[in-house]
Amino acid sequence: MTDRRYEDPASQARRHVAEAKAHIARQEALVAKLSNDQRHLALAAEAKEILTTLKQTLRLAREQLAIELKR
Repeated sequence: MTDRRYEDPASQARRHVAEAKAHIARQEALVAKLSNDQRHLALAAEAKEILTTLKQTLRLAREQLAIELKR
């Protein structure tokens, strides 16, 4: 594991992209599971909202990574 106290900005941005991708994959699986059960449609709708936020976070993380790689 990397000592984050000494992590350079580009490495941190790469890590944020990777973490966001992992969160999205888990959230997509959760949405799919909840969507298949009529008892959990309200939860599925909330999970989809969270997924939208996570995708926005990934977009921002990728933008930050691009900025750091240009430096």
